[in-house]
Amino acid sequence: MSNRAPNPSELFSDGLHHSAARIELGDLRLKQETSNRVSGSYQFKNESLSLNFESFLNHINDYIFIKPSGTEQTIRGAFPVWDYVQTNALLYGLDITANYKFNNQWFLNNKSAFIKGRNITQREALIDIPSFKTVSTLGYSNKNWLNFNAELQSELVLKQNNFPDNNFEVFIPSTQEMTLLDVSTPPPTYHLMHFASDITVKLSKKTDLNIGLNITNIFNTSYREYLNRLRYFA
Repeated sequence: MSNRAPNPSELFSDGLHHSAARIELGDLRLKQETSNRVSGSYQFKNESLSLNFESFLNHINDYIFIKPSGTEQTIRGAFPVWDYVQTNALLYGLDITANYKFNNQWFLNNKSAFIKGRNITQREALIDIPSFKTVSTLGYSNKNWLNFNAELQSELVLKQNNFPDNNFEVFIPSTQEMTLLDVSTPPPTYHLMHFASDITVKLSKKTDLNIGLNITNIFNTSYREYLNRLRYFA
């Protein structure tokens, strides 16, 4: 069991959050969260393979989160309004880590994370819960080649299909019409490839020079992260 008191932002926010381009409203009536968590893990290991499974179940009374509620006109223009609110929530998930060594030079790693969140009070999914993510890494190392290391990484993030419908309608003065503002639908699935490599050159007995090359998102894939606050604008 653990408790968490509301932080100052959750209590006192009352205006425009410039970096997120939204108006955030706190609530002085927020209570502390009370969390009851149960977790378990399983490990397996031999000469070439290691596996680790970690699962958890977390029931939180008075869970604090922020949700969209409408728009507000200011001298800077119209901005979405997000309110800090509370509910009773249930979180559960599974983390998997697997490492396999083909030999002394080649290896394959995988890290996968699965989590679900439910708003028990409203009987709906929680907002801002990470979707399923799996990261696989194929690596090669050779100490005889200036301590050469190279890794090719695959990052797959599936679309979050469990989310609350917080969409609302706004009035557009230029057209004199009401328009549905979609602030709920998560971005689609995306897959990224990364590459990293380095060597270490010995300059003297006490000095080493490490030279590395990193390429993030090799294929320049366009994507949006569900938990990124700027996904509405980019």
